Amino acid sequence: MSSPCRVPQPGDAVRKFGARRLELLGDTAHQVAFAGQVAETLGTDRGLQTAHARTHRRLGGEGDGADL
Repeated sequence: MSSPCRVPQPGDAVRKFGARRLELLGDTAHQVAFAGQVAETLGTDRGLQTAHARTHRRLGGEGDGADL
């Protein structure tokens, strides 16, 4: 007697695809954050620091955004 198999449901592929995309998005966000930390530590990317400060000010922060 064979064991019962689960019949794939129409939403299974979508859930699997979505879960994988979320995993990749999380990996990408981690890599971007790490790259930003490295650039800040090395002090080589003034453009990143400028963008960070500009965003901080737009969100209502004061100063250069260094307190984030």
